[in-house]
Amino acid sequence: MSSALLEVDRLQTHLGESHIIQGVSFAVREGSLVALLGRNGAGKTTTLRSIMRLAPPSGGAVRLAGRDLTGLSTWQVARAGIGFVQETRAIFSSLSVEENLAIAARPGDWTLPRIFELFPNLAARRRNGGTELSGGEQQMLAIARALVGNPRLLLLDEPSEGLAPLIVRRIADVIHQLKATGMTMVLVEQNHAMATELADEVVVIGKGRVRWTGTSAALLDASEISQTWLGV
Repeated sequence: MSSALLEVDRLQTHLGESHIIQGVSFAVREGSLVALLGRNGAGKTTTLRSIMRLAPPSGGAVRLAGRDLTGLSTWQVARAGIGFVQETRAIFSSLSVEENLAIAARPGDWTLPRIFELFPNLAARRRNGGTELSGGEQQMLAIARALVGNPRLLLLDEPSEGLAPLIVRRIADVIHQLKATGMTMVLVEQNHAMATELADEVVVIGKGRVRWTGTSAALLDASEISQTWLGV
């Protein structure tokens, strides 16, 4: 596990009286993409939110490049090098595309020109406000805004949610391009075909626990896992 960029070690998270995450462990190697798959309510999003300390864990540890993130606040986790693309997108609607990016920018390789090269749609609409963007453009802006923070690790929560198939394909292409740059990612995605196409490793979560770990190819052969924990 020492070669992993991210280590999630026996993570426990309670939301009120509910024990949502019950000892989840997995590791993400630098430059790889791990997909967290599972049914609705399995605990995938809460796992990401626990890593970011938006849902503070009640036990276990999260380490980034060996550094224990326990006890840090959300902004400190982000500053440590984790970018989070939330399912809600959380675009600042009163700000333009360029302003949304400017407030998140930190020094590094992901500059505004490089962002606009990856997302030509955003370049064309750089002066438009957040509410003037389509759903797909808002999703691209959410990813772009995480990237300009120049993270070492990117967490993506349901990036294809509610988008037309053509836009889903575009989002998948963007993630594929990010992989080619060496970006390390954790992807939560209900579109299992898209997720398994992109993932180096798959972690199946069910009822707050890891039920299976392996490659995308191995998951295709694990029909019992797919039926029981993915409903496919």
